[in-house]
Amino acid sequence: MIIRTKFDRENHLSLITYHPYKDKQMKAKFIKRILYLGLAFLVILFFTVLFKKYDKSKSQHKKMLINRHNMTAKDPRDGQKYKVVIIGAQVWLAENFNFDSGVGCFCYDDEEVNCEKFGKLYTWEVAQNIAPNGWHIPSKSDWESLLNTLEGNNYSSYDRIIQGGESGFDALFSGFRIGTQNYADKNQGTAFWTSTESNSEYASACYVYKNLCQADMISYKKSSGFSLRLIQDQK
Repeated sequence: MIIRTKFDRENHLSLITYHPYKDKQMKAKFIKRILYLGLAFLVILFFTVLFKKYDKSKSQHKKMLINRHNMTAKDPRDGQKYKVVIIGAQVWLAENFNFDSGVGCFCYDDEEVNCEKFGKLYTWEVAQNIAPNGWHIPSKSDWESLLNTLEGNNYSSYDRIIQGGESGFDALFSGFRIGTQNYADKNQGTAFWTSTESNSEYASACYVYKNLCQADMISYKKSSGFSLRLIQDQK
């Protein structure tokens, strides 16, 4: 509604006049502005959702992401899927890593069937650069945190970390590669590399041995072939 004021010079009074046509024009302009703003908001919302979907699709080609419906992770480089387990605040692969690095990785007794069951055995140097984006080789501290979490309530970390243990980590006795083409202790023991060096020749590993009923940290030659579990980067 438009209200205008005139000044009557004779009576010195302010006279109020009303213009209904101009009032309708102003209402129409106001409605148009509201419609334009609403349309602009919908366009911005559409492109925001589209960008998020594109960004998510793009990241799936770079990272090994967790499917939380069935708790698996897929390596986009070779399509292999791995079971995943959450223990405490850590997210671990619940299977031995099996990515073919070309060099520095081995199947027990050089037989492919053992890689299918136990995953590959890696030298320490190769293991350090093999994780896909979003995951990494656990440090000695990461492993110690896992073992401490599993300890307690009349159970040892060994009882809970081995296959069939209640943690779901399911460590397999996959054996080792010692020296040049020397394999040992399949179905008896296993060791997992960490990212932590002891010195120029040795690095830390988590050692799980059946006869000793023990899971503990050791230091071993980097040239050895050990199994590998990955841990998800913390967000």
